Amino acid sequence: MTGQTTPLLDRLFRDFNDTGVEWALLRGRATLGLPGRDVDLLVRREHLGALEDILFDRRAVMLPVSTHPWHRFYLVPDPGSGTTVKLDVVTEVIYNRKRRIASHLEDGCLARRGRDGDLYVLDPTDMFWTVLLHCVLDKQQVTQRRAAELVTAADDLYRPSPGEEFLEGLCPQGWSADRAIGCVRDRQWTSLAALGREILPEPERPTAETPARASSRTRRVIKAAERAAYPVLWRRAGLGTVPRVVDLIEAASVEGTILTVRRRPGVCEVELLVPAEQRARLQSELRRDHYLSVGGSWNRVTTVGLERVVLLCAPERAEAVRRSSLPVAGRTHCRRAVPQR
Repeated sequence: MTGQTTPLLDRLFRDFNDTGVEWALLRGRATLGLPGRDVDLLVRREHLGALEDILFDRRAVMLPVSTHPWHRFYLVPDPGSGTTVKLDVVTEVIYNRKRRIASHLEDGCLARRGRDGDLYVLDPTDMFWTVLLHCVLDKQQVTQRRAAELVTAADDLYRPSPGEEFLEGLCPQGWSADRAIGCVRDRQWTSLAALGREILPEPERPTAETPARASSRTRRVIKAAERAAYPVLWRRAGLGTVPRVVDLIEAASVEGTILTVRRRPGVCEVELLVPAEQRARLQSELRRDHYLSVGGSWNRVTTVGLERVVLLCAPERAEAVRRSSLPVAGRTHCRRAVPQR
């Protein structure tokens, strides 16, 4: 793989590819792997569960889900360096968290992505427009590193393109995609920031006095304590647990397909589709591993709560579900169903 990376990112990218997860680096190729830099990824929405299986298997922690279900953050520990890598994952290309401007560019971007070793990257034209829209609509500024990405791609655009047409539809009077491209080529970054303010003017702020805030040092101490405590609390609540039944499927050589995994504090619920002729074999393995059959589900107390497994047997849909499913990383017999749109 060319460019900057780390052994941990290499392993993650290989796992994504081996399981068939559709993904691409959204931006930040030049800074990929540098300490302190988020890794911005676009992932097919239906493959998010499979991606989380990989991350949680590596003891990743998901930061609290915001009001934006298409946008998630994961902290992945790196045993080699003792640090963590932060993945910034989106399943939809939506701009401005307050206004939520949906571009619907995600499917096309994933369809046109290119591959460099284990790394998937956006097509250069898609990268140009998604970065430009990010600067204009999200940040209303163009940083030095984003400027470098835009300038590099500006002379090799195919036109028209979906990203160009999307921006064109947002442009106020006096602006166009041609003018925006010209601003990039002429390095007129303040003009592009002004375009963002024209499209999304800032709402008037209340004039009432704001309450006194804690000192910056106090805030830093509080933030540091929260960062240190959160992963511990996350794992104790079992929110990133890998279901034990996944390993039992392998031990029993059962062709199991995970339909859903629901993780809540203290409870992990798994719906599992198994062939009728292999059901008894898996049940025997569950009993041997101290699962109890209660009320139609198999239950086992774990160190972080309760694992509840529901076995389903639907011959008429098993083949179709299995055919469209993705393998679970590191397993031979266990697969993950892909939700249908």
